[in-house]
Amino acid sequence: MQDADASGWTAENNGFVYCILGELEGSPCGWADSDYILFNPAWYVTETETPVYAWNDPSAPKVALLDKNAKLPILKEEDEWYIVSLRGATGWIQK
Repeated sequence: MQDADASGWTAENNGFVYCILGELEGSPCGWADSDYILFNPAWYVTETETPVYAWNDPSAPKVALLDKNAKLPILKEEDEWYIVSLRGATGWIQK
């Protein structure tokens, strides 16, 4: 086993990151695909009620309507859209 840094993460190894999910001895730990880990993500905070779409088109189905001051991690920016993490899935918010 590798030693984790103060954040609970170790360096990548062949595209995987060793994670420790707690500070106590015996906390859950293991390897996770680094594609599913966000390190210091940017956050999107809504200023008004904001729709989240299934894909990057305002005519796409809405998958959520966020209240003012909702905070979601931004996974990626693409043109005039943010891809955000939403309840274990992804959604699109227009900039």
